[in-house]
Formats: sequence, structure tokens, C-alpha cells
Amino acid sequence: MNAHELFEENPNQNTAFPFCVITGKDHDCYPKRLHFGEFHWHHDLQITYVIKGSLLIKTLNTFVTLNEGEAILVNTDVIHQIIQLEDVYYKSFIFPVSLISTSSKIRALVNQYTVNNGLELYKIKEEKIYHLIHQLDKIASFNGSNYALAITSYLGLIIYELTLVMPVLQKEAMHTNMDLENAIAYIHIHYDQPITLEDIAEYCSISVSNCGKLFKKILSTTPYEYLIDYRIKKSLELLAHKDLTITEIAQQAGFNDVSNYIQSFKKRLNVTPKQYMKML
Repeated sequence: MNAHELFEENPNQNTAFPFCVITGKDHDCYPKRLHFGEFHWHHDLQITYVIKGSLLIKTLNTFVTLNEGEAILVNTDVIHQIIQLEDVYYKSFIFPVSLISTSSKIRALVNQYTVNNGLELYKIKEEKIYHLIHQLDKIASFNGSNYALAITSYLGLIIYELTLVMPVLQKEAMHTNMDLENAIAYIHIHYDQPITLEDIAEYCSISVSNCGKLFKKILSTTPYEYLIDYRIKKSLELLAHKDLTITEIAQQAGFNDVSNYIQSFKKRLNVTPKQYMKML
């Protein structure tokens, strides 16, 4: 995966039990994530289920809407983004395949559905699997002496049931978008510097026209609009610091003209940066 800048490590990766529960609510999450709300990827499997409201899960190839009472599996090494819609409350269980692969035979079986598989997302519609996820959530809320054993047992059952219904795709069927992944990574690294479409295309070793087509086809936007959106998003973090002026925030977010920043900000949020700061 060349777009290493979008990598999000499991916060419990180096612990004795690398199982992590992410709780999302009201456009925030706990524990805090570096790429929360942005495109990112990780080596772990992810099971997300919605307790209230709805959310949108996007990859570079597709998107799925999850409503209350629905769940989804996000496969390993898949660049994805979770977009919270209004009044949503959900949980994501993140864990490495090794947590449930206790032998080489089991690992080989599970890898058919995860490693090098062209299946990015699987929306879980089976009532039995959803019931197991609901039970997993209950267990994950308690940290007793048998916590690890109970979690591992339920994860194993969930993955087993998923293998009965998930398709196995051939490696040749995989559709990679490394050019777009690298373009996004380049923007995330250099957003605070002057960036041209030519810079992005050169970094990805593709033509300018192909770069624009990739963004339009897969993300339904242009590289420029994606860059501005990302700069605005980074500026929201800076606006929480009362010691910074609007001009300083604009510059740190990559805008060389403060009026352009204010105009772009208001276009997207319907308020000026100063009004947003007062709201905070």
C-alpha cells in the first residue's frame, strides 16, 4: 500500500489483546482517531454497526449507506471513509485477522475472504450475524477476567458465519486505485503548501487529465475542490485555538489569501470563520 500517509494504526496493536472499540457519535469519536472522518486504511478487519441514525461508508470504488440496526464488514487494507449523518450513534470493532487465526489452517481459510480479496465491503443482512454483533457489543462493555476469551469466541463465530455468505473473489478481479490513493496522500501531506494539479499528477506519474478524471469518476469532485475541502477541514481544528487570528489560520491551512479562505469557508459551512469561532 503506497499511500502510507493514510495509514491508521490500531491503538491496541502493541498490546497483549489488540482488539479496539471505536464509538462514534455527533460527528466525533472515542478514542480519538488521527484520520477520523477522512480517507484512511488499516491492516485490521472492521465491523461497524449503527445503533441510532445513519452513516455513509465510502471506498475509492463504492459507497454504502448504513441505517439504524444495520452492520457492515470493512475488509483489510481497504481505503475507506466514514461520513456521519445527522444524529448517528455507532460502534466499530477493529481487530487483526491473527486474533481469530489460531492455526495455519484457520488462517488460510480466513485469508480467502480478507487478504488479497477483491471484496472491499460486505453489508451484513443476516439476522444471526447481527445478533452475534449485538452480543459482542455487550461483552465489549465489560472488562472481566474472561474478557479476551469471550471477545475472541464471538469474533470467531461472526467471521465463521460471514464465510458462509461472503463471496470469494479471485485476485485478478481486484480493482486497485493506487494513483488516486497517492493523489489523496499527496494532498494530505502538502495541503499547507502551494499545490497545483500538475504537482499532484507528477507525484502519481499520470497525466493532468487522467488525474482530474480519477477524482471526478470516483469521488465526484475535482482535485482542487478536494484540496479546498481538506484545507477547510484542517482549519476547523485551528479555529479552536483562540490565540490564532483568522489570517494566521488561513495561512497555516494553506490559503495564501484570507479573503479566499473566508469565502470558501462560508460557501461550505454557511458561516464565516469568525462566526464559527464565536460558536465554539
